[in-house]
Amino acid sequence: MRNMNKMAIIFVAILIMITFIYSVYSDKNQPENVVHLESSDRILVIAPHPDDEVLAAGGLINKAVKENIPVYVVVMTCGDAEGKLGKKNIINPVRLGYLRHQETINAAKKLGLPENHVIFLGFPDCGLAAMFDKYWDPGNPYKGANGYDHVPYSFAYKKGEEYCGENVVNNLEEIISVTKPTIIIYPDPGDYHTDHWATYLFVQYTLTKMKYTCTKYTYLVHKIKGWPSPPYYSPQMTLEPPKLLRRHVRWVYFNLTEEEEQAKAKALSQYKSQITPDPTLEAFVRRNELFGIYPEPKLEISKNITVPSILASKAKQEKKVNISDISQGDIVALSILHQGNKIKLGVSTNYNISENCIVIFHVRIFSDKNVSRIDIICRGNNAFCKKFASNSISVQNISMNRNKNSVMIEIPTSSFDNAYAAMFGVDIIKPGKKFKERSDYVTVWLK
Repeated sequence: MRNMNKMAIIFVAILIMITFIYSVYSDKNQPENVVHLESSDRILVIAPHPDDEVLAAGGLINKAVKENIPVYVVVMTCGDAEGKLGKKNIINPVRLGYLRHQETINAAKKLGLPENHVIFLGFPDCGLAAMFDKYWDPGNPYKGANGYDHVPYSFAYKKGEEYCGENVVNNLEEIISVTKPTIIIYPDPGDYHTDHWATYLFVQYTLTKMKYTCTKYTYLVHKIKGWPSPPYYSPQMTLEPPKLLRRHVRWVYFNLTEEEEQAKAKALSQYKSQITPDPTLEAFVRRNELFGIYPEPKLEISKNITVPSILASKAKQEKKVNISDISQGDIVALSILHQGNKIKLGVSTNYNISENCIVIFHVRIFSDKNVSRIDIICRGNNAFCKKFASNSISVQNISMNRNKNSVMIEIPTSSFDNAYAAMFGVDIIKPGKKFKERSDYVTVWLK
């Protein structure tokens, strides 16, 4: 009898412990990985092309509309670079742009979103990266695959706007100022499509320039073959992040009801120009939607160079930030180091960076007066600045150190005087390769 009482006590104790552990992990930890909408929220979804807003957040949009939470969608391009509708050639790509505009309006209606809450910027499909990199200034427009160097669409936010990076930022800044979102959903920096990671750069640039604070979620559409897994319509399954991005990105889930899933599927079906035998688009109709949260290191820079001035570490006289596993390809880490009167920027790879590799460091520096840019090209044992835009600045006395699988440059701290933030990324051009390898850009807050 006593043994039975002891067993009963042990059983109850175990049951209490299990209940406690479940309550801790279920009530406290689990909700941290789930997106919840509040009645006070205002949501802005930014899509590189028509249909990306539905793929990424169609269910969330539908739920927000049902709960009377304001939602706005910005579509960066009209997806007009394809020049064909299925197997049928279209002589004028702008015709495709008008078609995809109407498909987007039809899809919005399926989600319950008013037509006037969908904003089309009309910038060039497959041209956003070039505008961020080289075609920044008004007067030096990019010529799109649609044959235009300006926005040709009557429904666009600003018809006739030149295709240049500065105009993209101005448009986004105006829209954010008017809509005042508490949540912004935009492409993931790890997305392989150039328009997607370029949209990330434009949004991140704009938010940093504005010093705008809100909840930021990124979404992934293009990454690796076979993702989403399985790569076909599976509404009973959950959408999980690719394995290579699970460790260093905080992923959160927005769970959908069956009704919200159906609304998303109906909205997606409106994009008839994009429906092909490949079932990958339908693979995004799942029990949840998936969003990423990226860290933005907060640093301190002081004119007094004897004071530790970049993210605290064990070293007393130097501060360092390592941002690992942020790459597209074989770039594995970026670093920024304040040491003495120098700022050191570094890149590491999992291969030997020979002297024949061209390494390009891109830095955007934000101050209250303006945003300046530094682009440093490392060729062989030489490092020099190249001017890409009117806000480019030249830096003297650049030193470079090449190791087997890393390159580090040093520039004067004076380049960052009065700056409150910086964005930093690296390109590597390998010998004989047509395309350059790019890291993600990292946003670093300095004040």
